[in-house]
Amino acid sequence: MKTCGGNGTGSSSRQTAALLLRSGSPTGTGASHFSRGRSRVSRVTRYPLSHWADDIKKAWGRGAANTLALAKIVSQARRSLAFGEWSDLWRLGKMPFSKRKADMLKAIGEGVENLDEQISAHLPMAWNVLYYLSLLGWREIDRLVREGRIHPGLKLREAKALLAGYHPAAVQKVPRPNVQQRLVRFAAFVETTFAEWSGQQRTLAQRQLSALLERIGQPKPINPRNPKTLQT
Repeated sequence: MKTCGGNGTGSSSRQTAALLLRSGSPTGTGASHFSRGRSRVSRVTRYPLSHWADDIKKAWGRGAANTLALAKIVSQARRSLAFGEWSDLWRLGKMPFSKRKADMLKAIGEGVENLDEQISAHLPMAWNVLYYLSLLGWREIDRLVREGRIHPGLKLREAKALLAGYHPAAVQKVPRPNVQQRLVRFAAFVETTFAEWSGQQRTLAQRQLSALLERIGQPKPINPRNPKTLQT
C-alpha cells in the first residue's frame, strides 16, 4: 500500500493516535464501540481510581433518569481496572453504593451497550428492573422492545417473568442478598448511634422493626428464582 509523505510508520501512528482520541470521552470511558452487526473493538484508557470514583459519583448524583449512563460508566470502569483494583475502588470510601450493586450495574452496562438510542429510550429506568432485563442479552432486549413487551413502565415482577420465560437458568444465577452482612451492619449502626436517637426516632424504629419481624414470621413468599412460581 502506498503512503504519502514518507514511510508508513508515521502515518500509521497518526491514524492510531487519532482513533484513540476519538474513542476518549470526558467521563473517562475511553471506549470505542462500532455499530451493531459489525465487529466491536474496545480500547479502554487507564485512569486512576479517584477518577472513576468521581465519575461514578457524578453519574449517580443525576438520579434514576441517568441509570443507563451510570451502568455504562461502571461497566467501563470495571473493564479498565487491573486485577484487585475493582475492590480497591470501594476501599477509597468514596463510592455512593455497595460493591454488590456495582456488580449489578456492570451487568446492565454490558447488557445494553450494543443497543441503539432509540431502543434504549424504551427501557425502564429502575436499576433492579434493568438488571433482570440485561441478563436476556441485547439481541433479546432489542426484539422484545420492538414487540412492545419491554417498555418504560415494565415492573420488576414482569422483568423476572420475562427472564424466567426465555432463560430460566439465568434466574438461578441471580446473586442472593447477603442478609447476615446487612444485619451485622445495621446492628453496628444501632449500637453506635442509639444514644443520639430522639424519643420519636426510637418509637419509629420500634414500629418499623415490629412490622418487619411480623412479616419475616409469615409463611415463605413465592420465590422469584423458581420459574414455576412466576405464573401470573
